[in-house]
Parts: sequence; structure tokens; C-alpha cells
Amino acid sequence: MNPEAEGPNDAERAGRTPVTPDERRRRAAQADGAGGLALAGLGFQFAVSLVVFYYLGQWLDRRLGTAPVFLLVSMLLGAGASFYVMYTQLMRAQRRADEARREDRAP
Repeated sequence: MNPEAEGPNDAERAGRTPVTPDERRRRAAQADGAGGLALAGLGFQFAVSLVVFYYLGQWLDRRLGTAPVFLLVSMLLGAGASFYVMYTQLMRAQRRADEARREDRAP
């Protein structure tokens, strides 16, 4: 029996177009390339934010004569903000990868 002759498959009945193997490979390459590049920039972003917050804290301490209070506070604030951004971006990338895997498994 030819499955195409029997009528629409599950994906077509659900209103989705069936995903071909070529389309799966294209989606995987697109997700890996864009996601990998974005995630590689997280380390650079982390380092830049630490340097910026370091100089901000140092400037505030010199201005107010409170060394090293604002330096430490600003470094902790910069590191915390950077970790939060990294976490949210990593979770978003993981969610996209999980959705792509689910779509590939769908009949």
C-alpha cells in the first residue's frame, strides 16, 4: 500500500506541513550556527560588562571617597547581571533545541 494514496498524514491533519529530511537538516544547521555564534559571544559580553562595572565602581569611589565600597558593589552587580543574561539566553537556546527535536519526532 502506498501511504500517500491513503490520504493526509497526521501532520497534514493537524494543519502542519510534513517536514522532509532535507528541511530537518536545514533547521538543525541553522539552529546550531546561529545559536553557537550567539552563545560564543556570551563570554565576551561577560568580560566587557565586568570591565565597565569595574571602572564605574572605581570612578564612584574616587568621586565619593568610599574606596572600595562602590567597586565591590558594582562588580557584584555586573557579574550578577551578566550571569542572569547568560542564563536566560542559554535557557532560550535550550528551549529552541527541544522544540526542534520535538518537531523532528512528530509523525
